[in-house]
Amino acid sequence: MDYTQSNKVAFNEFKTAVNHIGLRFSVDDLQVIYNRFDPTNQGFFTYDEFIRQNGDRRINFLNSYKPQRR
Repeated sequence: MDYTQSNKVAFNEFKTAVNHIGLRFSVDDLQVIYNRFDPTNQGFFTYDEFIRQNGDRRINFLNSYKPQRR
């Protein structure tokens, strides 16, 4: 998502990345999602902030995953 290689993801970069992977949201909905990653309204989020916002859920998901035996 960090197209400018600034180690920060601005809203326009986020919007471009979301559209690139084929997801379609209104600008208002996309702003709501983006604000989740930029709760302090800095105008950007970093990779570390992104991981902090999502890491616990990812770890919980991975820990709960039980492969099916064949």
